[in-house]
Amino acid sequence: MLVTVGSILFAFIFIFLISNLQYGISSKPPERIQVGVDKRIVTNYEDLTRLYPNVTLLDAEKGIFHVPIESLQSTVRRIQSIPGVVEIHTLPGTPTYSFSQYFNSIGAMLSMYAKGEFGYYYMPVGGKKPFLEMLPTILKNSLTYFVPGFLAAIVGGVLFAVFATMSRVIGKIFDWIHRVLLMIPDFFIYTLLLMFAIYITKFATKRVILIIQLKNEVPFFIPFMTIMIVPGVLIYGVIRLALQREMAEPYIRTAIAKGFSHKRIVITHAFLNVLEDLLTILPRATTVAIGGMIIAEVLCRISGIGGYLTIAYSNLPITCAILALFALIMQGIYALLRKMLIVSTKEVNVSA
Repeated sequence: MLVTVGSILFAFIFIFLISNLQYGISSKPPERIQVGVDKRIVTNYEDLTRLYPNVTLLDAEKGIFHVPIESLQSTVRRIQSIPGVVEIHTLPGTPTYSFSQYFNSIGAMLSMYAKGEFGYYYMPVGGKKPFLEMLPTILKNSLTYFVPGFLAAIVGGVLFAVFATMSRVIGKIFDWIHRVLLMIPDFFIYTLLLMFAIYITKFATKRVILIIQLKNEVPFFIPFMTIMIVPGVLIYGVIRLALQREMAEPYIRTAIAKGFSHKRIVITHAFLNVLEDLLTILPRATTVAIGGMIIAEVLCRISGIGGYLTIAYSNLPITCAILALFALIMQGIYALLRKMLIVSTKEVNVSA
């Protein structure tokens, strides 16, 4: 238990630090300018360096000069007054990474969090609200379709795999659909769902599917299907292979010899031995479902965790921390279920 808690705490801290890496990026002040001249009047860029000794020519072909930052503005004004100078552009400074700046920003952020200041939620309409005030609404919107969608993915993936194992014809059909869905990129599937909802709404005489959030009305169909399909396909593939593996085991042949029906063998014998495979794939399916939820909220402009990421001035570290905490809690639940169920449900090979 201590190892599990320590691993979760380490992962949480690591994700928090990673999500703040952008605060260490800094850019040196612009000390370079590019001068455009009329070649008929100014034939040589070195003439400018002779007029202004503090200017250094860096690129004679492109007319790029180095100018000390403290005299940049005054030097630019003087060069602009020279006959033959057409234009001057200040080139951006060289980006650098400062770990001291990064850790100072982390310290300032933690100090702000300790005071209970977690930033604001900038509403599309209506100004801004404290993030903690909006957090219950954000979580409610996301969980409204995440929980049923992910449960449907688990139940659907397992049931389809069981049906495919019990019937060879059904198995061939489901396996073909599974291969097709695996070949299609995830984002393309989400886009197809959105287009389907748009066309259904377009040709219906009344609104059938809500496509984007309208005030307090939150879309359900698109996020639900987005969360269900891809994780469900992933779970189906793992359970299908696991059941095929179990059906080739000696204890299955023993059960067949005893006269058990194929349906009973699949459900009461083979299925119990693939619970470990199910609990092994669930963490991966959870992260895929979270990714699908974020994409769906972005597409449907939902005020959820994923939709919040697209709003200007959103608190990225806090959002990542919430998603990471949720994923880590689910990982802990799966580890606990694995410890409680696998040993008690694993069937012994009676033919040994």
